[in-house]
Amino acid sequence: MRRLDILGAMRPSYEGVLTEDALSFVGELNDRFAPPRLALLQARADRRKVLAAGEMATGAALLSPTVSTAKAGVMLTGFSGALMGFYAKSPGMRKPGSVWPTASGR
Repeated sequence: MRRLDILGAMRPSYEGVLTEDALSFVGELNDRFAPPRLALLQARADRRKVLAAGEMATGAALLSPTVSTAKAGVMLTGFSGALMGFYAKSPGMRKPGSVWPTASGR
């Protein structure tokens, strides 16, 4: 288990909460859940990069006078489909087995 360091000011009222047992428990939780938590955060960052690139490419194409309305419609449909795909694949966004969002996914 890794040791936890308290970086902020340690006020007297914290001593009853941040006991050695409590810090040890939080350290154990971190040791257990840090790898999947960090993997989920990295996946989120990767999704944001993909969405940003798609958004910029779609926006740039839509501003071009050579893009027909049919092509613009296809691009917007593709981009919105990608957004829905990310929504469907993102953990915690939807209620299990449903398309309805969770409270945190609204």
